Amino acid sequence: MGATERTDWPIVLGLLDLDKGGPSLGPALLHDIAEAIPDGTRIVDIGAESEVLRKLTQGRCEYIGGGPVAGPGVIEWDCTSGWPPAELRGHDLVVFDGVTERLADPASAIRALTACAPWGFFTYAVAEKRSAERPGVWVNAFSEQEFRDLLEHAGWTPVASGDRRGHIIVEARKA
Repeated sequence: MGATERTDWPIVLGLLDLDKGGPSLGPALLHDIAEAIPDGTRIVDIGAESEVLRKLTQGRCEYIGGGPVAGPGVIEWDCTSGWPPAELRGHDLVVFDGVTERLADPASAIRALTACAPWGFFTYAVAEKRSAERPGVWVNAFSEQEFRDLLEHAGWTPVASGDRRGHIIVEARKA
């Protein structure tokens, strides 16, 4: 599959109420994002253990997950080990939610995501706003600006962003 050559993607973050829902990005925001994704979008969700986005877009979008452990509808890919397998490439939208915090060197993984899709959503629990809810799981500490810089240096151009209770979500296009 080749990625759709579109220039009319909506800037989804502009359609969302980032103050809605509970204390984290969680299901409320993901539900709103899913509703704003155009019908027919081919989604690749990296770190898709819960497959929430699959459930929310079922019947109107194509979905494939990628993660460290293969399962039904999830292709095995350790995003720190090079370019993604062919099954995860050439989609319309990549979602990288809750993964960056767990990577000691996320730049190469985020760069590799440019092979997955030309449009992406990236989330990050900003270091200075984090609670102590996940000690030992989060292995880096980027500021909001450092996270945006990381995306840009890895081949993504942020087009919209928002903050939800200490989590930043960035919508970006492949540079």
